[in-house]
Amino acid sequence: MAGTAIMVDRGLPAPAKLNLHLHIVGRREDGMHLIDSVMVLIDLADTIYVTLRQDGKLCRTWNHLDVSDDLCLRAATALQKLANVSLGADIAVEKRIPIGAGLGGASSDAATTLLALNALWQAGFTRQQLAALAAQLGADIPFFLFGETARAQGIGECLTAIEAPLHYYLLAFPGKAATAAVFEEYQQITDKQHLSNISEALQHDCNHLAVAAVRVCPPIIAAAQQLQAAAGEARLSGSGACVFAAFDTVAAAKAAQQKLPSQLPSVVSAGIIRHPLLESHLHWGVAKW
Repeated sequence: MAGTAIMVDRGLPAPAKLNLHLHIVGRREDGMHLIDSVMVLIDLADTIYVTLRQDGKLCRTWNHLDVSDDLCLRAATALQKLANVSLGADIAVEKRIPIGAGLGGASSDAATTLLALNALWQAGFTRQQLAALAAQLGADIPFFLFGETARAQGIGECLTAIEAPLHYYLLAFPGKAATAAVFEEYQQITDKQHLSNISEALQHDCNHLAVAAVRVCPPIIAAAQQLQAAAGEARLSGSGACVFAAFDTVAAAKAAQQKLPSQLPSVVSAGIIRHPLLESHLHWGVAKW
């Protein structure tokens, strides 16, 4: 099968994302929140390994204790059913994107899995068709299939490419904030608290989930204050708990990182224009959105 050896012999990247802003603009009748956000890809990435099976089984070959919901397997199962194929696959994930950080790690893993299996099984679906399937599984997956800086609307599935300058980002990880818990907390918030009432460091943030996120993960407050002191700003990505700051140079980002407390995990990551798989063999016949 053309391309199979390449996919089996090397891992495939699943990059993280940052929400430069995230506004909640409404709610559908089914309870899903409507958003308006600008999302960018960064070079912090997991690695996905996919190996063809002839017996039709879909098997997870990794064991992350923190992963309670195998979104990769759910995506693979949905694609297998839609494509009506008898082939299966072993799927492994090498994690680098922190779980519960608001960086879309699980969704990116699922998107890369869909691209790999679409090629491995020769299913022939376009990225847009894969995104339609993916939107039923997770709101961020379509963005990773879209594969470039975008304005995301609807529940995240309505994507428009936009131009944005590339930056280097200093990311700090004060803990975990489960997405479902943050949105549940957001719904329970009935007052219109200003962000400055939660943390002065986040008062200029434009993430409507910030209040809920710090209630779910209180250490975000101290991390935001520390990041603001070191970098001059602190923004929350997605539903948290990652807080980040943008820089024009990698040297400036690393200099700010040196000012953070040693006990606060952090990393410097670069923004990327396009998903690295958009130019790869995985997009034979699926290059157009």
